[in-house]
Amino acid sequence: MKRLNVGLIGLGRLGRVYARDLAGRIPETKLVAVADPQGNLAREIAEEFDVARSYTDPVALIDDKNVEAIVIVTPTHVHKEQVVAAAHSKKPTFCEKPPALSLSEVAGMKDAVEKSG
Repeated sequence: MKRLNVGLIGLGRLGRVYARDLAGRIPETKLVAVADPQGNLAREIAEEFDVARSYTDPVALIDDKNVEAIVIVTPTHVHKEQVVAAAHSKKPTFCEKPPALSLSEVAGMKDAVEKSG
């Protein structure tokens, strides 16, 4: 069975749970990259879960050609920026709730997703 290569952005408390699950508890996925502005944290999680690449810049993860799908588990105030960037990459993306802090931000995210096809 081919596994979906997933990149995870955000490695706080909930992000660690996602890392654990994507790396070892969901047989259809393989965690291939992680990103967090705290570089040491990204490297530590990558080592802990045997993930090939770690980034401090979420855009670098989004642009990684080995990443086929993206999971965003960052603070809500950066969701819009990251979802829009992921939409431009045309990679399937899951964003943890709440999606944004305002309805206008959610509308911008929705527009980016719709334009990406």
